[in-house]
Amino acid sequence: MNVLPEGRRLRIISVVLYAALIGILLAFYISPLKQIVEDRSQIASLKQSIQKTEQKNVQRRLTVHDLNTRAGIERAARARYGMIMPGEKVYVIPKKKGR
Repeated sequence: MNVLPEGRRLRIISVVLYAALIGILLAFYISPLKQIVEDRSQIASLKQSIQKTEQKNVQRRLTVHDLNTRAGIERAARARYGMIMPGEKVYVIPKKKGR
């Protein structure tokens, strides 16, 4: 019979248990690592989205500031609603077909 000595048998068992422990730790480590990599790939697109949103906010603040003035209100009313002041004449130029 080929019987292993007691010290060698314990060494093999400890190596197998150590390998199993490392395998279990890696299994628990891979999922969070995958999520970290995916999150990092989104950082650039999120930064770009933030930059676009900040630009829109600046433009909207300018619009709000403009609409808090009499001239801004008049300009918006003329452009959006076709407002005319008493005594003004409006000329409508028809658009050509195809334009």
